Amino acid sequence: VTGVQTCALPIYMLPSLAWQKCYDGAMTLNNAPSQAAVMDQGRITERRSQETPLFSICIPQYSRTDYLLVALASIASQEGASFEVCISDDRSPDKRSAEVIAFLEAQNVPFAYDLLAKNVRYDANLRNAIGISRGRYCLLMGNDDALKHSFVLRDLKAIFERFPQMGASFTNYEDFRTGAVSRRAQGTGTRGAGPAAAIRNFRHYSFVSGVVLLGEKARSFATAGMDGSEMYQTYLATKIAAAGAEVVAADVVAIRKDIVISDKTVGELEDKGRRAEGPLTPQLLPIRHYAAVGYAGVAPYLTSARRRAFLDLYAQLYFLSYAYWVIQFRKREPMNFVLGFVLGMEIG
Repeated sequence: VTGVQTCALPIYMLPSLAWQKCYDGAMTLNNAPSQAAVMDQGRITERRSQETPLFSICIPQYSRTDYLLVALASIASQEGASFEVCISDDRSPDKRSAEVIAFLEAQNVPFAYDLLAKNVRYDANLRNAIGISRGRYCLLMGNDDALKHSFVLRDLKAIFERFPQMGASFTNYEDFRTGAVSRRAQGTGTRGAGPAAAIRNFRHYSFVSGVVLLGEKARSFATAGMDGSEMYQTYLATKIAAAGAEVVAADVVAIRKDIVISDKTVGELEDKGRRAEGPLTPQLLPIRHYAAVGYAGVAPYLTSARRRAFLDLYAQLYFLSYAYWVIQFRKREPMNFVLGFVLGMEIG
């Protein structure tokens, strides 16, 4: 993808040249035309009032419809806050949109469902789900994750009332099967606002479910510049915070991650087993765009210390996220794949 590879440089050049090249590239990406404005929307079906709900639950949909229906059942049970469901269907090959719409209607859930005219991939699909929303807050969710219980929205409403300047928030999640909790929010409270706060917190948005964004900002900051990164939510959250809104950690378990049906998660259902040992080739995985997407979000708001911001983001990537994935891949993949992952981690 041309946009997110604008600043591709070998890592040994990072201290001297890469930060300025990435800054120039980031400014170009921020000015990319909004795909939300030019996308060929498909057939939008909606059953919702003209009133603005507190929450829009935004789901990028592609196949996995059995799992989506479980997720929607957890949403339909919500009490204590007004909401709508906004689904952008990326031309799912299983062609079950009518079934999803019928379920939402039967549950009397306010919704907008956009069956896109063509497949646009994850980033544009998520952007479209946000684009058709009307809520004050956009709660982002994957199509194979569920809400923890019936009072998630009520609990989030209570937290956000305490922090009226909230622009981006992240919650905790638990494994659907085991109940093991992952805590990205260690205590409820503000994590600050502005570029420094955006940089400190950018890694908390990689798992999309349970990320909450201020709807007005998320819709107005729409851009096609991040397409292909598979990290669009990270760009939005980082940019909203860098622009001056507060980052709020919400220490609640809001999400049950990886719905299990017939004893299988989506990952297990689609798992093709351990890769065979093969030739050493670069593995170009989305994580290589991670810090560049964060930098694109903060770059327009940096009046100085641009090199420092660049280095802070990439230090988090290489010393935390990157190291974690090297260890995880080594547990289940052949060595040539792991080395290919290392080779693929060029700046960009």
